[in-house]
Amino acid sequence: MLLHLFYPTFGIATPATKTTIEMNEERYHNLFTVWRPSGDNNLDTYKKNTTREFKGGKESLQSPQFLRFINERDDDIAITIESLFPNSVFQHIQNGFAVRQIRPKKIDEFELHWTYLGYKDDSPELREHRLRQANMLGPAGLIAMEDAEAGEIIQRAIIRDADQNSFVEMGGDGYGDMDSTGTDENSIRGFWKGYRKLMGL
Repeated sequence: MLLHLFYPTFGIATPATKTTIEMNEERYHNLFTVWRPSGDNNLDTYKKNTTREFKGGKESLQSPQFLRFINERDDDIAITIESLFPNSVFQHIQNGFAVRQIRPKKIDEFELHWTYLGYKDDSPELREHRLRQANMLGPAGLIAMEDAEAGEIIQRAIIRDADQNSFVEMGGDGYGDMDSTGTDENSIRGFWKGYRKLMGL
């Protein structure tokens, strides 16, 4: 969450927003859920108390309407991201639905396929709104491009320093439940647990 300044800048979520992460028994798959900011965790409180420079706001966007959240289920959930081991992600961010699939091509190359979804009975206005919110995601999305840049920086460092190593431990070295806030390493450790089992390591 801290990676994506877009979320707190435009009020989709803040670092203090209620989040949960649920995993299957084997820890391979996980569901990450974020509720809309409310009460003491609202955007105004974040802007008042944040320790990092707060830039922009809805007035900074030429088309701020694409940030509008239509509560379709009366649960105030703003984001759900379901990661299915080993290569698929189903996401619901605001009112946008999408599936991401990684397709390996060779040892140092892969394709990332995006599929945007909607419901057959969506009104024309809601369908247009879902398409508008696709601007947040995808290869050039306002949010997703941060992911792409972070991954590219890491990959370049791995290639450059292939004979080096580093170790960063957060909350021990197991893959059991540490907390349910989505800020720990449970999900990524679960992924690598599945990878090791699949590869016989």
